[in-house]
Amino acid sequence: MLILDDEIDTAGTMTEAVRVLRAHGCKDVKLSAYHPLLNGPALDRLRAAAGTIIEASPEFRRLLKDVGARVVPAPTKENREKP
Repeated sequence: MLILDDEIDTAGTMTEAVRVLRAHGCKDVKLSAYHPLLNGPALDRLRAAAGTIIEASPEFRRLLKDVGARVVPAPTKENREKP
């Protein structure tokens, strides 16, 4: 499951979505956002959610790696999996 949000401010909505998906049996959750503001408890919440993060920017990638999230590059024409 991929959750793409326009922005992550405090990550409350994003982490609640991960919780609900996991409660319904979804094991692989990927997260991304165009504007990772990451205010207040956002980093702690993302750490607790522990989804795979699809990076949206170098800054987002750095911050998320700092909290131990698994960060993968955003898919591009060159790196996407072939069917």
